[in-house]
Amino acid sequence: MWKSYFINLGMILFLILLNVNSVFSCFHPPYVETSPVNNPLHKDGYNLVFNDEFNESTLNYNLWKDSYDETRNLIGNKELEWYSRGNNFEFSSGVLSLVAKKETVYERVDWRGDTEILSDGKPNKRIFNYTSGMVKTPINYLHGYFEIKCKIPKGKGLWPAFWLYGRGSNNDEIDIFEFEGASPNIIHTNWHANGGQDTQPYQIINSDYADDVFYTYAVKWTPAEIVWYLNNKVLRRENHTYPVSMWVAANLAVASAHVYDGPPPSSANYFPAKFEIDYIRIYQKDVDVKPAISGPDQMVKNSYKDFQTRGYPNLNHSWSQIYGNNISNSQTGEIVSIRASEDGIMKVSLTTTLENGNKVSSSKNVLVVSSVPSKPSYINGPGTIIGSSSFKGSKKPTYVFPRTTYKSDIKPNASSYSWSISPNDGSVKLYPSGYSVTVHPMPSAYNRTYKLQLKDCNIIGCGPVLTKNIWVTCVGGPILKSTNIENDSLAIPALDKINSITSECEIYPNPAKDRLNISFAVEDNYNIELIDISGVVLKRLTSNNSNIIINTEEIPNGLYIIRINNIKEIWEYKVQILK
Repeated sequence: MWKSYFINLGMILFLILLNVNSVFSCFHPPYVETSPVNNPLHKDGYNLVFNDEFNESTLNYNLWKDSYDETRNLIGNKELEWYSRGNNFEFSSGVLSLVAKKETVYERVDWRGDTEILSDGKPNKRIFNYTSGMVKTPINYLHGYFEIKCKIPKGKGLWPAFWLYGRGSNNDEIDIFEFEGASPNIIHTNWHANGGQDTQPYQIINSDYADDVFYTYAVKWTPAEIVWYLNNKVLRRENHTYPVSMWVAANLAVASAHVYDGPPPSSANYFPAKFEIDYIRIYQKDVDVKPAISGPDQMVKNSYKDFQTRGYPNLNHSWSQIYGNNISNSQTGEIVSIRASEDGIMKVSLTTTLENGNKVSSSKNVLVVSSVPSKPSYINGPGTIIGSSSFKGSKKPTYVFPRTTYKSDIKPNASSYSWSISPNDGSVKLYPSGYSVTVHPMPSAYNRTYKLQLKDCNIIGCGPVLTKNIWVTCVGGPILKSTNIENDSLAIPALDKINSITSECEIYPNPAKDRLNISFAVEDNYNIELIDISGVVLKRLTSNNSNIIINTEEIPNGLYIIRINNIKEIWEYKVQILK
């Protein structure tokens, strides 16, 4: 139904010119001798997971949608109809009729604005000269047996279909059948994947006229093959690997001149036209039944929320709300309302019983809170991020800083962790991952102090902000590989000699005991600072001499940085005090 019809229509016309019967006679019977059948509701080896016998007077919106996820015309197919919001359904004696009417409406194709131009070059809101009806399952299925019992309407331009289509933009599709209304005795089957790249040739099969009797059409879709059936007789079999889950849809389109023998002639007297459906049934094997739980990820204590599973109305469902091993609530059905009775992680469990008595289990964790999270206790990680610089003569160095990870504790009633840094000027990149964050300073962050901030939040609100100061600096030598330090100590190895440019200056002895000598190659105005690893300036002096002595008698053992600024440039060197 959703495909590149210009290519496929050309293929059909080509086959017709070559005599359709002779083309397919070697592979598929050109005529299928069939009689209507009354299939049992249950099938051996399969579970009946979904069915609608259409015995009600209105459409069951728990089982169906009446549009393609708010899209009411497949403009890529150049269709002429607008699928109404339930006004093109008729119910009589257990039969649903999708009714195509010749009437003019001014409606949107989909949810977008009226004047937005769509892929066909026309505005979203436009005139349609026909309305019609369609049904689609709200969830998709991966593998199964899909069956419909129906009558096909007769009339040029009518385009009934029963088909499966996949998620996303690949247009994955299995056409259980499509008909041209002018030829209701010719069945079209097809499948394609990967955006139409794997499109298979149409199979065109003659059968009895189907506009006056109910025929049964089906596809069995397994991980290895697709098998088409008409009144329980095999029409076609294709090997494949098809990993995409599919929605199930039945619709009555009205074709334009571009596809499927459209449009209807202006003199057409067969409107309103009816695509009559006795039932639609979906079966799956045990391994293919995968009920999922939908509902909130977090709740406020003592509140009620609904949880549900969809797509398996024929199976029995048992729900449990569990704290540890204590079951505090149990109900059955596709929808359950659960009260959150205490803070913590609430496990909502579902047990689905299949027709054969086997069981399938699934669960969902829900955060229950009665207050905002408390302040995180700590942020682990170094107080200083040290990078490396490359010097070339007296040129300004280039700074490179390592990525460094910081972590905090996990708060039980927090559902999100928000990391930020101040100033937020783009000099430091953050890569958050829950209660941890990777900090990556850019070259412009050199010699600056930043404030790393963490905030825990939940459905009620956010806790107080925790902060940690980080000094970004650089010394000569290679990048240090200590990117996951869990404390504020600086992991720098002891040095046998200074990493410096000897043509610029020399610093000795290193390690130093009670004095540190600095000798410059040329005299200049120098500002000199002795800084500890937390960024505190311990000594500061200014001199225009080429030889300077720093007294270190009162400085404790440790690793320090000498920063030298001659107005034009800044150098930094690592030194040790060791007594």
